Amino acid sequence: MASRLVALKLLHATPILDFAESELIAKSIAIHNLFGDPYNVPTGPTAHHAPIYPFLLSLIFRAFGYGSTSAMAMIAMNISFASLQYALLPLLGVITGARRAALLAAFLGALVPWRILRDIRWETSLTGLVLLLAVLATLRAWTPAARSGTDSAECNNSEEHRRVRPWNALAYLTTGNFLFGFSWGLLFLTCPSALPAFLIVVLLFVMKQSWKPAFWVAAICALTILPWSVRNYVKLGGFTFIRDNFPIEFHVSNNDFASPLLKDNLVETLDNFFYRMHPYSSEPEARLVAKEGELQYNREKLHETMDWIRTHPRKFVVLTAQRIVDFWTLPSTVRIKSWAWVPVELLAIWGITILCKRDASVGWVMLAIWAGFPLVYYLLQTDSRYHYPLDWSTFFLGAVAAEQLIAKTWRLRQPKPVLEPELGSEIEAVA
Repeated sequence: MASRLVALKLLHATPILDFAESELIAKSIAIHNLFGDPYNVPTGPTAHHAPIYPFLLSLIFRAFGYGSTSAMAMIAMNISFASLQYALLPLLGVITGARRAALLAAFLGALVPWRILRDIRWETSLTGLVLLLAVLATLRAWTPAARSGTDSAECNNSEEHRRVRPWNALAYLTTGNFLFGFSWGLLFLTCPSALPAFLIVVLLFVMKQSWKPAFWVAAICALTILPWSVRNYVKLGGFTFIRDNFPIEFHVSNNDFASPLLKDNLVETLDNFFYRMHPYSSEPEARLVAKEGELQYNREKLHETMDWIRTHPRKFVVLTAQRIVDFWTLPSTVRIKSWAWVPVELLAIWGITILCKRDASVGWVMLAIWAGFPLVYYLLQTDSRYHYPLDWSTFFLGAVAAEQLIAKTWRLRQPKPVLEPELGSEIEAVA
C-alpha cells in the first residue's frame, strides 16, 4: 500500500471525483437512499451497475461529502483492495503448492504499482480481490483433504460428523462447498461478467467430483444473489442478472463508427456516436430511458445492435478480433508497458500448463478463469481496466513459469558427475 501512495505522490495525482455512473448511483444512495439515477438526468431505480461497489462508495459520501476528502477516501479504499490481492497471494501458494512463485508474485505486485491509475479508479481493484477469494474458495472445495492438510480418514470423520449433526449450521458455513458458492455470489454482485468463468468451473467440478456438490454450490450462489434479483424485478418490472447495461455498451461498441478501443470512441467530435447514443452523456437518450423504462430501453438497443451485426458481419468479426488482441496486450500510450506485458502474458500461459501437469484441479481452475472471465469483454469496446481483475493471476502464473525456467537453466548448467569405475572392472582391464 505504501508503494502505491508514494507513486501517487510522485505522479502528483489530484484526488477528484469524475461522477461516472457508479459515483452517480452512490450519490443517489447517499442523498435519496435510492440505487438509481446513473445518467445525464434522473431516471429512477437502476440496475446499470452491480450493487456492492456503489454501496461502499455511498458510505464514503455520507461520511465525507463529495469533495477532495471523499475522493482521497475512495482512493484509500481502492488501494486497500489492490494491496489485499497481493497480500493474499501467499495463501494461494500454500493451496497450490507453488509457494515461492506466489511469494515472488506478491512481492512484485505489491512493490511495483505499474497500474496505479487503475488501482484507484472504478471497481476493478475490488473485483480483482473478490475474484481471488473466489478462486481460493474454489480450490479449497475442489480437493478438501489435500488442501486442508488432513488425511482422508479425518475428512471422512468430518463428513460423518456433519451427517450425524445436520443442525450444526456454523460447521456448514465453514465448509468448502458453502464458501465456494457464496464467494462466487459475492463476485457476481461485484462483477456479473464472471458468470461464464463460474459455469466452466462448475462443469469441471461436476466432472471432478459429482453433480450433487456442484448443485449445492450453484444453489448457494443463487441464494446469495437472490435478494438483489428480487429487488431488480420489483423496481424495474422484470428479471435481470445483477445489472442490465450490457445492451447499451454493446450498442456503442458495435456500429458504423466504432473502434475496438474505448479511448478512441471517446474522442470528442461533432458527430461522436458514443456521446450521441449513451444515456450517460446524451440527455435525449437519458430522457428516453426515463420514459420507456430501463429494461425496455435496453431491449430496444439490443435489437438494434443485433440487426446491425446481421447486416455488418464482417466488421463485427474484425472488431471482435481486435478487441481480443487488445484485451490481452493492454495497448497503452506508454508503449513500453505493452511491450513488457506481452512476455509476462506468455509466461503466464506456460504457467497454466505447468500447473495442469502438477495438479490438474489447480491448472483447470486457473484455465477456466482465463477462458471465461474475458468473454463478455470481447464483445465490448476495450479498456485496460477490464483486464485488471486478472492481473494478480498473471503475476502468479508468470512466476510459476519463471521458477520452472530458472530451475531448468540451473540444472543444465550443473556439471554432470563423473562416475568412477568399480574396482572389479579395473582388475579385469589390467588382466
